[in-house]
Amino acid sequence: METVFPFPSGSLWRKWDLHIHTPLSIDNNYGGTSDEVWEKFITDLEGMDQDIKVIGINDYWFLDGYKKVVEFKRAGRLPNIEAIFPVVEFRIKNFSGTDGDLQKINFHVIFSDELDPALIEAQFLNGMTSKFSLSPEYAATSWSTGVITRDSLTALGKQIQASVPSERQGDFSDHLKEGFNGLSVDFKDAIDFLKERPNFFGGKYLTAIGKTEWANIKWNDQSVPDKKHLINSVDFVFISAESGEACNATREKLQSECVNHRLLDCSDAHNYSTADVKDRIGKCFTWIKCDPTFKGLREVRIEPLGRVAFGDVNPMQKKPYQYIRSVRFNDNAVAGRFSPEPIAVNPDLVSIIGGKSTGKSLLLYYIAQSVDPEEVKKRGVSPHYFDSEANFNFEVEWGDGRKSVLVSMPGADSIDGRKILYIPQNYLHAQSGDDPSSGSSINEMVTQVLTQDSETLEKHEQHRTTVQMLQKKITGEIENVFSITADIFSVDTELKELGDSQGVKSYIADVEKQINDLSRAAGLNEDEMTALASFSTTKADHERSLSTADEDIRVATQSHEELSERVTALANGFRDLAETMTSPSLKKVFEGEAQKLEAFAIASASAINVGIANAKMARRKVLEEIAKLEAQIKPYHDRVKMRDKIEALKKIAAQETKRLGAIEAKVKRLSDLKKDLASSKTSLLTAYGATITAYETLRTHLKLKEARLGGINFNLTIAFDEAGFQKNTIDAYINKKTLKDITGFSHGSEYYYRYAIARHQETITKIADGILSGDIALLKGVSKRDALQKLLGNYYRLDYKISYKGDALENMSPGKKSLVLLRILMDVSDEQWPILLDQPEDDLDNRSIYNDLVKVLQERKHDRQIIIATHNPNVVVGADSEEIIVCNQTGQEQDRNNRNYTFEYVSGSIENSFVRDGEFCVLYQKGIREHICEVLEGGLEAFEKREQRYGR
Repeated sequence: METVFPFPSGSLWRKWDLHIHTPLSIDNNYGGTSDEVWEKFITDLEGMDQDIKVIGINDYWFLDGYKKVVEFKRAGRLPNIEAIFPVVEFRIKNFSGTDGDLQKINFHVIFSDELDPALIEAQFLNGMTSKFSLSPEYAATSWSTGVITRDSLTALGKQIQASVPSERQGDFSDHLKEGFNGLSVDFKDAIDFLKERPNFFGGKYLTAIGKTEWANIKWNDQSVPDKKHLINSVDFVFISAESGEACNATREKLQSECVNHRLLDCSDAHNYSTADVKDRIGKCFTWIKCDPTFKGLREVRIEPLGRVAFGDVNPMQKKPYQYIRSVRFNDNAVAGRFSPEPIAVNPDLVSIIGGKSTGKSLLLYYIAQSVDPEEVKKRGVSPHYFDSEANFNFEVEWGDGRKSVLVSMPGADSIDGRKILYIPQNYLHAQSGDDPSSGSSINEMVTQVLTQDSETLEKHEQHRTTVQMLQKKITGEIENVFSITADIFSVDTELKELGDSQGVKSYIADVEKQINDLSRAAGLNEDEMTALASFSTTKADHERSLSTADEDIRVATQSHEELSERVTALANGFRDLAETMTSPSLKKVFEGEAQKLEAFAIASASAINVGIANAKMARRKVLEEIAKLEAQIKPYHDRVKMRDKIEALKKIAAQETKRLGAIEAKVKRLSDLKKDLASSKTSLLTAYGATITAYETLRTHLKLKEARLGGINFNLTIAFDEAGFQKNTIDAYINKKTLKDITGFSHGSEYYYRYAIARHQETITKIADGILSGDIALLKGVSKRDALQKLLGNYYRLDYKISYKGDALENMSPGKKSLVLLRILMDVSDEQWPILLDQPEDDLDNRSIYNDLVKVLQERKHDRQIIIATHNPNVVVGADSEEIIVCNQTGQEQDRNNRNYTFEYVSGSIENSFVRDGEFCVLYQKGIREHICEVLEGGLEAFEKREQRYGR
């Protein structure tokens, strides 16, 4: 891009070290000024941390070293350094130190690299000479107010050495250094001298003091005003710290003392990088986010916390695959419409500005459409007519070098699967509606916004699926309850028809006694009688066993058929549920469950058929045993005269024994059915109770999201639809007079249900039991089954009572409501993909823009890239955009023409500022700062307001 926009990506983090001494410094440890020393010094600068891009050359009062370093740079050395500033350092007159000694303060003046060093020497160094005076401790010496030179300082140093006792003169052997240390200037004189020369230095200098010397000034009643005035009157505070943590602690300390905390850590290098001392080349922890220019440094005064950080690692820690590095139109459809050159994109906050129809929204749209077309579709944005042009394409390059494209070309290295959050123009207003006053409309609106977060959408789908499954389970268990109840009635009726087991047992005993008596009368001896009795008893046992086996086989066959139908129905239910799933993972789960149930049904049928076959085989063996016994009994009966009667009695005994077996089987069946009924009721009510647990699980997830929203409160409760429950269940099915003993109802002429979470489950259980038992009467023409289904239906919902800064959402102005929705959209997700906003200020009021939107942008840009098209200067300037992209379309306005293309874009940082007379192309006539003031109404006022906010 043209050199007037040398930093198109805008403000980026770089390390700055504004306090480096050279071999020509008054005080240094480089070993002289020979060519070899200078080569070693420059090589050391070239080899230091490559993140250090800007340096200040500070040789106290002289610029010789600065000029020599600049010469090396112009000769092609120091390729790692982007800017070199001249810095002057001298002493401010004495203050009282914390240890009682007089304390000199180091005062630094950082000059713009645009100034000619000769001008600084002539107008500042020479001009300030008259302001210097000797320190009081050297009053015995004399100082001429002539120009300060190395020779004059050396001469002064010799006088100072001569003025001290002979035993101390060895401490003053460096005459140049002692001469410089012996001079100081009044702080006010130094400040006033710079301010009074705007023609030379206006906007071309910044001032700093050393934090260590300032901190040594006493805090007492006399010194507090002067001490605060001293630090608050300069632009920066210099420190040379041991670590980034120490820098942060120092800044926090200055903040706590309510004084200037625009702290910069500098190496104060007097030594090579290999020296084992703190003041060495490369020891610097200051990261500054601005252009590597003097204008960039001036911006740091205004945004000191947002633009300065300390540490070893670059503060910009966004993952390279989650921010966009550049975008590009690839337009082969219409010649001269778009430039093919990339448009750089900053990883933090990028503002796109321009007049009407200059391509702001167009650029934002194509970024979104190229990366995440589903997101664009979800927002209801209509395709642009360029989309249908065969040779039109758009390219988005990510921080990791991968590319997303509008139209994938064969063989091209493009990617899918990356995402953005895209908020098109007027979207927020459309989402919030004009006046959603009912709870249901607010719930629907908020849910729609929240579920645009993929994690929350997944949680909502899981919740919906869980509730559906629970309702299906409730329906299934209700069917079980009535099916089992019908079986109980049937078995109980059959049991009554069979008679009671005790009566049958007594009758069998009586018949067997008659058989025994007749057998004895038939002339059988004792042993024969015993044998006959044994054979008869064994035969009776076998016949009873045979009867029981017959009943077991019948029940097993019938029950297997019924259970098989239920399993098949449940499998079909899972398969139907799978068909409704949009989530592949959930669809797979329910398909799998259906397959498991079908497999279970097949395996179960096989196992039960084997069991029935085995039972039948055992029955045949019993029949064989009975046949053997009958053969053994037959000889004895042949000898019995009353054989016919005995046989008749035996038939009666066998019939009654079979009856007894049937009775016992029915009793067991009845007992099992009652257990099944109790279990089914428990499962039914457990499933009902699990419904509120499912809502609580979703509520817990949403509460975690709420913690990210910076003052927006969901006030989320699990509500129960009392009116719906009353209308659809109590009024429609139940004779309310029979509810008088049920808690939870307000009595009177009407019985109205009052929901209380602590007793709700107990109340529903009592009503369900009452319906099943008949203690609670139903209205004429309704069934217990339908009444239970309605009673145990889902009347729960999540109820949002969103508030922000004390205002309920339903009472907010449309602008504030849109702000709340925007914050939810931006903050609710943990995802860190880029955020694209198209003129959100159209949906907000001015107060929300300046007080809230700007704050949101400032907070979120640190962890998510934000690209915003806007016409509001407070958004661009107030949020301290790292990059501004200025758009223009030829022909939209008179005298606003482009160079080569219908649509053109330039970009840079706020600190980019210039005016070029005679330039035809409007974008290149002025810098970014000037474009902001011209294109955005109120741009100049926004800059002024921003500077007032920080007291500069």
